[in-house]
Amino acid sequence: MTHFLSGAAVMALTLAVSMHATTTYAMSTQAPPTPAQAECHDAQTQTAMNQCAAKAFQNAEHRLTTTYQSLKDALGPTAERAALETAQRRWAAYRDAECQFQGVPSAGGSIHALVVAQCKTALSDARQQTLKGYSQCEEGDVSCPHPRRETP
Repeated sequence: MTHFLSGAAVMALTLAVSMHATTTYAMSTQAPPTPAQAECHDAQTQTAMNQCAAKAFQNAEHRLTTTYQSLKDALGPTAERAALETAQRRWAAYRDAECQFQGVPSAGGSIHALVVAQCKTALSDARQQTLKGYSQCEEGDVSCPHPRRETP
């Protein structure tokens, strides 16, 4: 007797296996998991996985906002600050659109919220690192939009 899985079922199964392998590898090469990460690792239902993914995105968004605000404060009321604000608004629109695009295959399915939240988390973490890097540029680095300035 032959059994066939629908495309969505195969995608969900592949994603679940991939997430487990990635989580297992990441957890073995990084610091011990936080209580929230451990709880998410043990999530058994799609609802629990969706909630954990949403919480991970909230945490990533908080880290990003904190880094963004620090950089913005360091710029003061300048043209650089206005450009950063514009860039951040446009970046957030890009992130949301990109993650909706990545979620198209799962639209209408129970896994959709997880797919979109994981995408937003990954892009937000990458953006946070980019912004963090701007505050660590060397003076005179013309490739950096916000090089440190020597204090007199």
